[in-house]
Amino acid sequence: MVSTVVASFLKEVERLLKGGDAREHSYRLALVQLFDAVLTPTRAINESRHAAYGGLHTVLKHLQLHKK
Repeated sequence: MVSTVVASFLKEVERLLKGGDAREHSYRLALVQLFDAVLTPTRAINESRHAAYGGLHTVLKHLQLHKK
């Protein structure tokens, strides 16, 4: 599973690189999808707010799992 997710991420990065005009933000969707797949139960969020430490960023949020 993880190897498939990583392979998909690398394929998308390669596709973006071949386009020739990708910048940092071009890779965010692929990065968020990678984080979501391998960091369970953590959720990656592409945050668009400007924070004190910089501009756009990706936030990793640990999800609280409740057992019934």
